[in-house]
Amino acid sequence: MTYGSWITYARKYKPILFELEHRYYGKSHPTEDLSTENLVYLTSQQALADLAFFIEAMNQKHNLTRDVKWIVFGGSYAGNLAAWVRLKYPHLVHGAMSASAPLLAKLDFPEFFKDVEDSLRANNKKCSTILKESVDQVEVPLQTAVGQKHFNKLFNLCEDKSEKVHNSLNMYNLVTKSETLDWLCTLLKYRGPEINRLGNIRNIIFGRKCYNYDEMISQIENNVWEGPTGFGDRQWIYQTCTEFGYYQTTAKFPLSLYIQRCQNMFKSSYNKMFLDHAINRTNVFYGGLDIEVSNVVFVHGSLDPWRLLGITKTLNDKAPAILIEGAGHCDNMLGASHDDSPQLTAARVQIGELIGTWINS
Repeated sequence: MTYGSWITYARKYKPILFELEHRYYGKSHPTEDLSTENLVYLTSQQALADLAFFIEAMNQKHNLTRDVKWIVFGGSYAGNLAAWVRLKYPHLVHGAMSASAPLLAKLDFPEFFKDVEDSLRANNKKCSTILKESVDQVEVPLQTAVGQKHFNKLFNLCEDKSEKVHNSLNMYNLVTKSETLDWLCTLLKYRGPEINRLGNIRNIIFGRKCYNYDEMISQIENNVWEGPTGFGDRQWIYQTCTEFGYYQTTAKFPLSLYIQRCQNMFKSSYNKMFLDHAINRTNVFYGGLDIEVSNVVFVHGSLDPWRLLGITKTLNDKAPAILIEGAGHCDNMLGASHDDSPQLTAARVQIGELIGTWINS
């Protein structure tokens, strides 16, 4: 834990810093394996209880008095947890910085890609048009054997199983590094067929290693801790099936594909009715976007589609929202850089001032 915005704030306020690992992720192995039966203990509610227990244990270990103020930080799903732990354990947590948090659980989330398209169009209309044409061209080479081979080579597929590519590209949205819209548009303007440009972007972001769909599915279905699953893919998919949804659907990749994945990977009873009830339960328990909380700052970037499920308008004087123009997902969690926009810099200052207010109150 040596880099990030919280380190900057720590230099000013001189706190003790702790970084807590979520159960079932990383090296936290509370069960024998990752079988569906053993994943029953993987819930956001249990994660919050773990955090509360940890705080109590650290207070005791370090002889911290009750007037010591804990401030928590989290981004994305961890941003949810940051806000929720302040909501559920206000006697233990005094303040929270919740970045890019999709607080509203939502089963079907088609707005995600529509917002991406809108952001591209607003930034560069020509760029948006080229990208759409590139995606449309993906269908063309899949109609013939020769075209499939070209497609496999262009997108670095290990096997001739192009019919599975659509599912993998949409169902497993691997988060890598944040690339700017200008960078994307520059690559899309290169000469040559649009689909080739799309393939080049894929290779730059994901690397030149070939993409093996069957191997990826096998890894996610593997329930052994020591296997590839231990990194968290299986765990997170389980949480989407039992708590959150967040499925970024399109006309060609409807909700039914995601529900089928839940049933194939975990239980046949994980049908649409089950998922609907699970997501409703999450929103009832935490409050969704009507969360009643204080000493929480909700931070989002205007270019981040996840803001659509988050709080972007101030709830009350003690629960402000900061929408950073031109920023992406969790940008304010990163350490300060000379490349930061004035809006991002101003947001960092505002967050720091809020932390100071919480500490001194």
